[in-house]
Amino acid sequence: MYKIIGEKNGNVFVDFRLQGQEQQNALNAIRQEFPDIAQSKQQDKLIEHCLSLYLDQENQAIWRLPHIQSIKAEPDQLNFRAILTRFPDVVLPDNPQTQIDVPEFKAPEETDIQAAIEEFHFRFQAQNRVDRPVDWGDRVTLNMFGRCENELIPNSAQLRFPLLLKPAENGETDPIMSGVIGLSSGDKKNLEFDLPETYHHPAWRGKKATYTIEVMEVREVLLPPLDNDMARHLGFKDLGHLLQSLMAEFRETWKTRWETKLRRLVLQTYVQRAQVNIPDKWIDEALKQEWQATDFERLKQMKAPKEFVLQSLDAWKQQADLKALQHNRLKTKFVLREILKQQDIALTRLDIDKVLSPFANNQQSTEEIYAEMIASGLVNEVSDTLHLEKAVDYIMAQAQLKPPSSSLL
Repeated sequence: MYKIIGEKNGNVFVDFRLQGQEQQNALNAIRQEFPDIAQSKQQDKLIEHCLSLYLDQENQAIWRLPHIQSIKAEPDQLNFRAILTRFPDVVLPDNPQTQIDVPEFKAPEETDIQAAIEEFHFRFQAQNRVDRPVDWGDRVTLNMFGRCENELIPNSAQLRFPLLLKPAENGETDPIMSGVIGLSSGDKKNLEFDLPETYHHPAWRGKKATYTIEVMEVREVLLPPLDNDMARHLGFKDLGHLLQSLMAEFRETWKTRWETKLRRLVLQTYVQRAQVNIPDKWIDEALKQEWQATDFERLKQMKAPKEFVLQSLDAWKQQADLKALQHNRLKTKFVLREILKQQDIALTRLDIDKVLSPFANNQQSTEEIYAEMIASGLVNEVSDTLHLEKAVDYIMAQAQLKPPSSSLL
C-alpha cells in the first residue's frame, strides 16, 4: 500500500497506492461509518484511511497535518504522495527533579488594588456612541499599525482595537492615547514617538516609531457611583462589605497569578535542560503562520498597500526574539509530549469534565458543553492543551522547590 521514498529535514516522503479489493473494502467501511458522505468527500476519507494504516504499522506519530500532493485518482485505484512531519527526537533530563529557588510572594501594592477596584467598577459601565472629538475618559475603537525604520513593527497591526483613554497617574501618558485626543470618528493621523528603552524588540529600543491610526468609533463612558446604593443592589450591607469581598477575591487572584508564574518558571527551567533538535525551517514556518494570522490578515483588511503587507514578513524574520519565542514554543510542546509518552500519561474524560464543571449550570450540563465542543471542532484542540498540562503537572510533582527565606503565603 505504501513505499517510503526518503527523509529530509524531519519530513518523511511516502508514496501510497490503494487499488482493487483493498480500495473497495476501505470504501465500504467509510460508507458504513458515514452513510450520508458525499461522493466528493470519499477521496479525502480514503487518504485518511491510508495515512492511519501507515502510522499504525510504522508506530509513528506526526505533529502537524500532512501535505498531500501528486493525487491521481482512477475508478479502481488511488495514488498519492504524502509529506509527513514526524516528532523530533527528544532527550529528557536524566534527573527529572528541577531545582528552583521559589520567587518571593509579594503582596499587591496600592496601585494594584486600585486597578482591581476600577476593573470591577467598569463592569457596570454604560457607553453611548457620540459624534464629537475624542476626550479623556472616552472609549475609542482604532485601526492602527506601527513602523520603525520603515519596517512594520510585528504584532502592531490592530483591527477595531478598543482603548479607554485614561491619563497615567505618574504623568507618563501613553503617546497613542494622547495622540487621539481631539480627533473624531473617521479621522486618520500619523503619530511619531520614541520607543521606550525597555521595548520588547531590542533592535528598536529608543528609536523613533510612526503609528498610523484611524478612529473608527468614539464612545462616552458613563459609570454609576461606587457607593452604598450599588453595594446594596449587589446584595451587600454597604460599600465597606462590598470592598472587603472584592479584596478577598483579589487576594486569591493575586495568589493564583503567582502560582502560575512559578509553574511557568519550573516548566521553562525543565525545558531548558532537555535536548531537542528543531530544524530552522520549522521555526520559520511557525513564524510565518503567526504572521499570517495576525499582521498579514489585519493589514489586508485595512487595505494597506500589497507590497507593504508582503514585506511585513521580513520584519518578523529579522527579529531574533520572535524566532527564539517560536523555538521555545515548539521545544516546550515536544518536551511535554515526550513526557506523556514515556510516563504513559493519559487524558481521561474525567479530566475534561473537571475543567468543564465550573461552566455547567441548570441550563447546560458538562455533557452538553462537551457535545458543543465536538460540533464546533474545538474538542481536539482543548483536549490536546489539557493533556499537555498533565505533563506540566508531572514536572511540578518532581520539582524541588526551595522556598524564600520569608514569604507572605
